[in-house]
Amino acid sequence: MKETETVSAVPAWMPIFLSLMLVLLTLFIFLSTFTESDPEKVKIFKAGFRKNFIFEGKGISSKVSFVEQHNSDPLVNILNRIKKEKLNVELMQDYLKISEIKTLGVKEVARGLSLIVDFEQVFQSTDRISADAEKKLLNLSYLVTDLPYLIEINAFSGDDLLFREGMNAAFRRVKAVYNFFLSAGVHPLKMKIACRLASADRLNALEIIFKEPEL
Repeated sequence: MKETETVSAVPAWMPIFLSLMLVLLTLFIFLSTFTESDPEKVKIFKAGFRKNFIFEGKGISSKVSFVEQHNSDPLVNILNRIKKEKLNVELMQDYLKISEIKTLGVKEVARGLSLIVDFEQVFQSTDRISADAEKKLLNLSYLVTDLPYLIEINAFSGDDLLFREGMNAAFRRVKAVYNFFLSAGVHPLKMKIACRLASADRLNALEIIFKEPEL
């Protein structure tokens, strides 16, 4: 008795084709979903960012902020003005004057507001921050813990025969400042550090840049 062969009406390539079309459709759905920005979701994300990384220091601490502890302090008045008007050169200069912080320059740069500080004003040895500088750096930390700003810390080294030694020293200094801000309650996600070659106005100097978060 002969076995009858059943011939399928569907071509052999059709299942593969349908599978590929399904994958492409899924891809387009994903692309469409992720390219659409929901204003409500962005608003919720911003609120969460402020709550976790700005007003509560490390994000899990319930410690009362500097502004809440010192309502009548002149420094707090400047902080409240910065909250309303946003950080600019004039407000920063007023803030530095009250904090008794001397800098080599305050200016707006592409990445934010830049302060240039001489190493001698910060360190009493190669990478040890002086007691006087700690008080002043603590005042600068309030711009990051109590206000919605990020911070970038740059140390500079000259391009000479002792380049590697200079870069190592610069790294130790920038790491010391980073660790100090960390101990002052600044969240690590709000900080960035780098060692760079120095231009004439930044040799043996520390640069601290304050910038708004890019959401």
